[in-house]
Amino acid sequence: MRAIEDLLKQHQLEHDVLGLFDFIKGAIEGREYSKFVFTKSLSEVLNLFGQLAGEHGYARERASFADISIIRKLYGSGDDVGFTLGQSISEGEAAYAVTTNLCLPPLITCPEDVVAFELPQCEPNFVTLSKAVGPVVQLPAPHEKLHGAILFIPSADPGYDWIFSHGITGFVTMYGGANSHMAIRAGELGIPAVIGAGETLFNKWASAKMLDMDCANRLVRILR
Repeated sequence: MRAIEDLLKQHQLEHDVLGLFDFIKGAIEGREYSKFVFTKSLSEVLNLFGQLAGEHGYARERASFADISIIRKLYGSGDDVGFTLGQSISEGEAAYAVTTNLCLPPLITCPEDVVAFELPQCEPNFVTLSKAVGPVVQLPAPHEKLHGAILFIPSADPGYDWIFSHGITGFVTMYGGANSHMAIRAGELGIPAVIGAGETLFNKWASAKMLDMDCANRLVRILR
């Protein structure tokens, strides 16, 4: 604290140490609260969009392929809602079909990398020093299958926070780093996790039926 106080004086900052800590605490709380407000609004938007799609005969899963910009288009025109929504969904499904047939390297440094590359075997980040043994489950999956399972999800972003309420025994992500949101959440909750396994290891482990994750020894074993 004395060292921090000396630095504050050196840089002519008016805060004392406790004032600086209060500022940092308030900034972090404000940032996290703004995330909650944003995601609450975003969730409500998605729910309303799903309801709109349902009113015109489209399931939520199909509606996820629509371009959200059609809401602005429909709001300012007299176009048929069902037809416009269906057209957007069809275009989204076609684009998704093309995307799923493309394979790109995790790091692109020049145009030639897209034409020819090798998928590197990444060095994953192991969170906690605990072990997890369980069946492999990938999303989308029924919620009742998540309890006691090792869940595989593509990225380590806050959108997957809901998985922690379903009793998973551990999880693996394809992308993400040691300071990613899901890595921090796993550490807070004491749930064994492998963050940023990369495409090669992720696909290899995801094809198994049962895994043994030993985070303390940085090992993942396929049991069957």
